[in-house]
Amino acid sequence: GLARIRDGRLEDMTVALGLVGDRVRAIHEDPQGRLWFGTRDRGLVQLVDDRLVPFHQAGAFAGEYITQIETALDGSRWVVGDQLAHITEGHVTRFDEQAGFVGSMPYMILQDGSQLWIATEDAGLVLLRDGQFTSFRKACPEMMPCVYNVIGDELGYLWLSGQFGLQRVSRQDMLDVADGKRATLTLRSFDKRDGLA
Repeated sequence: GLARIRDGRLEDMTVALGLVGDRVRAIHEDPQGRLWFGTRDRGLVQLVDDRLVPFHQAGAFAGEYITQIETALDGSRWVVGDQLAHITEGHVTRFDEQAGFVGSMPYMILQDGSQLWIATEDAGLVLLRDGQFTSFRKACPEMMPCVYNVIGDELGYLWLSGQFGLQRVSRQDMLDVADGKRATLTLRSFDKRDGLA
């Protein structure tokens, strides 16, 4: 469901918006102040005058499971769900295996300037840069195949969470692999021995 806080009170919007039995997995406010939601059964929807309006390109995300919505630096929109999609001026570009996507399903993305780090279900962390996808599992077999999320820190590391715990890898080292400047990667893994429950 969905709830909001107005005038200091918590309002359950589930029934009012017709979301009974639905799951809302993503909430995003774009630079224009518009709210977007990613749902389990309705795909991508927008809140307009307290009404949920499906994404205007008919059928683009109908029935799709949306987990993340992000606005890019150029104002376009990235949508993560059953597939990775990019919305530019209302046009949807999907990245599947035919488009070179590595892995079966994206989980989360991290924008890094004009490039994109993609946590995937079975291909580890993948880089999308200049329209090309790069996988790092060959350069680093120790990387978890199933990565749930990725974030960066101020020291230049990328942190990966997944089914086997937590891993940290140098962002620059990964870019060097993508550029052909090095063949292998070294990462550090954190698990129960490091205090993870």
